[in-house]
Amino acid sequence: MGMKLGTLTSLLEFHDILASFKWLTDKEDHDIKRINDVRGKWKELDEVVNTAKADSEKKKEFERK
Repeated sequence: MGMKLGTLTSLLEFHDILASFKWLTDKEDHDIKRINDVRGKWKELDEVVNTAKADSEKKKEFERK
């Protein structure tokens, strides 16, 4: 009985370790997704700013004519 209890305890501890590892990797995946989402938003914002700058330059050129 002692051997079975020890084995069961070891398995439960191992299960807890695996669950913790899974939680950490899931959290890491979530964090990576958030980072990539932010990068995507920065790229979109950069495109908007560049478009606005280009439009502003076109407007200035048009006003000069």
